Formats: sequence, C-alpha cells, structure tokens
Amino acid sequence: MKRNAALSGADYANATTNLSISYAYRVRQGVYLQSALIYTDNPTFSPKRGSSLNAYTTLVLVF
Repeated sequence: MKRNAALSGADYANATTNLSISYAYRVRQGVYLQSALIYTDNPTFSPKRGSSLNAYTTLVLVF
C-alpha cells in the first residue's frame, strides 16, 4: 500500500498511534454510564490525514 501511495505521489504515514481514556460510572444496580476520549495520530495511512479526537458515551443496562 505504501508503495502504491508513493508511486501515485500521495503522502502517507508510517504508523498510526492511539491513546484512549475511559471511565465507567455505576449509576445504580444494573445501570452503568461509560465514557471515553480517544486520540488518534495518523488515522489513515494514505492519504495522510491530521490527528483526530473522538468522544463517546454509552449507557449499559444489565438485567
């Protein structure tokens, strides 16, 4: 893939790096709120893109 990107003149990344921070909060018995913040450096290899920062929240119900 890198060779094809180089031949077409596209800029490409050598690696991608992720860092995530997450937390789970027990709202009450069987109900949990999970949240995370995820940073990604070079989210795609080609064409090379800037970094991304994503956040998400999930509600988990356990019966």
